[in-house]
Amino acid sequence: EPGVRPLAIGTLEADDPELAAARRDGRSLVEYYFTCKASLVSYVMRHAADADAISYGDSDIYFFHDLEPLYAEAGEAPVIITPHRFSPENRHLESHGRFNAGWLVFRRCPEGLAALDWWRSRCIEWCRDTVDETNRRFADQRYIDRFGENFPHIHAARHPGVNLAPDRRSTSLN
Repeated sequence: EPGVRPLAIGTLEADDPELAAARRDGRSLVEYYFTCKASLVSYVMRHAADADAISYGDSDIYFFHDLEPLYAEAGEAPVIITPHRFSPENRHLESHGRFNAGWLVFRRCPEGLAALDWWRSRCIEWCRDTVDETNRRFADQRYIDRFGENFPHIHAARHPGVNLAPDRRSTSLN
């Protein structure tokens, strides 16, 4: 794609020594991947000085439509997050987070930057692939549940098509 520039992990770690240290603190590879997400968004925010916002998307998501309705719904919100919308049968999965870290938007404004910095600091501090009920943590994801407590203008997407995925019970792999 035009304009796409690969970023070596060594470049990201050189720019964020705390991330490099986290890599060596006993995290598994997947836990390190989770840790990298907030640092990557922070890196892009710092190095794309002309960007008003940074949108992060996991590689396993797919957009079926233009995102403009989502941005219009959020208005000038400093951060856009997406709820999991678990079915009643899957509500127990909320222990992993009520919100999905697969698509997030951070705006270049004081509250958006503060939320990104707070999230990055939490992920550097602890980002494990286990549920920690006492501290309300799971990987990079459950911290997002606390965005609204710390940053009052966060927007949780309401559009019914956001974070829509097939229910495993209703799909057949045969």
